[in-house]
Amino acid sequence: MDEANVTPLSGTLVESPVHASPAWSMLDDHQSQQKPNADIFAMPERLNDVPEWLRTPLYRFLRLKQRNWPAKTVRRSTRQLFSRLNHVTTFFIQHYEWSEWQQLAPHWLGDYIDARLREEIAPGTINWDLILFKALCQFLVEEGYDVPKAILKVKLLDTPRRLPRPLSTEQVRRLERGIQKVITEAKTEFEWMLAVRDLACFYLLWHCGLRISEVCSLRLIDIDLDARKLFIHNSKERKDRIAYMSDTAVLSVQQHLAIRPDPNSIYLFTTLHGALHPRSLQR
Repeated sequence: MDEANVTPLSGTLVESPVHASPAWSMLDDHQSQQKPNADIFAMPERLNDVPEWLRTPLYRFLRLKQRNWPAKTVRRSTRQLFSRLNHVTTFFIQHYEWSEWQQLAPHWLGDYIDARLREEIAPGTINWDLILFKALCQFLVEEGYDVPKAILKVKLLDTPRRLPRPLSTEQVRRLERGIQKVITEAKTEFEWMLAVRDLACFYLLWHCGLRISEVCSLRLIDIDLDARKLFIHNSKERKDRIAYMSDTAVLSVQQHLAIRPDPNSIYLFTTLHGALHPRSLQR
């Protein structure tokens, strides 16, 4: 990132527009729904509605996958995987009265694809359903279940290779100015503190190239402001990496650290429930 093109922050701590006790009991009132000390390996409740002959192997497959996911994403990944598999298996049960594994037939998947296409579901989304269901079937074959091997040979749909469209420079600048405006014009202590936090998150995303989940899970021990380094744990494909900070990002983080609600938390961005949740930041 070219520092010459970065809108600089003041070299001093941004000041609150009001001098009242911070209303941190209100912070992120729609925070993570996770309950304290909840089992990260807990299965979705809807699994109990699945027929027993399907529930047991599905449970074992989900548990296998859980062991390879970072702890911070286990709950979300479990829900997403179960939801996709449940969509496919429910379709088979409803349309073919499916009751045993050896009944599976490749044309069932073909019919599932056609049904989803009629719903105007994107081919890429349908492919993920197929990939995950085939992975389940491969697991069952290795476990000794009588699953027709032809299921594993079903081909995916052709999909266009599109690159993600990043925000234009003007859109990024507009977002930056919007957050800065909230800081300078905030009418309450609560609003001002959230904006200072959001600006720090914004620069970590923009200048440092972090993902939203990586920003939310940053711990104090992962940050070296003097060396302008961030240590990212369990990044994509469970790999650790180093990210470097711009001067503006460093200053924005320092300003947030000076006012964050829980100075004893191990996390950089905190809430009443621990680390800031990605959904709270996306709002």
